[in-house]
Amino acid sequence: MEKISGIPKGVSTRQQPFRALSPGYTLGDEQALRRLLPDLAYLSPELDVTVTFQRRGRFYSGRLQGVKNDVFAINRYEVGEGRMFADLDLADRAEVIVLGTHVADALFAKNEPVVGAWVEVDRRPMRVIGLLKHYETFYDDFNVLGWKNKIAFAPVTTVQH
Repeated sequence: MEKISGIPKGVSTRQQPFRALSPGYTLGDEQALRRLLPDLAYLSPELDVTVTFQRRGRFYSGRLQGVKNDVFAINRYEVGEGRMFADLDLADRAEVIVLGTHVADALFAKNEPVVGAWVEVDRRPMRVIGLLKHYETFYDDFNVLGWKNKIAFAPVTTVQH
């Protein structure tokens, strides 16, 4: 087995009185898992939100995932141009983003530079620091890996706030 994914289940009856005190999983939970499982090669908290991306009158509604860099290895993503997040991006809650090619194609004209440009994410300006490699494997006329092109990533610390 090379990967385990999980989604939290509902709050137990015993914990209902404390529900309002807990925001769900936290970055502290990630650190606890790292301590409990020292042989774990990769671990990334993930926070999924649906957002509207905008740039120069072009719009795209889609998925933004707040992550740490380990998610790229876990889900086998490669940055084709630019870079992933630096530790400082996470620490500073930097307004930076890595775009999938489908998202970039919706926001940028052909041959327009993507890395270094600014996009708005729900009216929040973010600098594009990376562009994912384009993924495609076809079954008949359907790109079974197309979903990997329709995502954007930002530091989990940025998406939380």
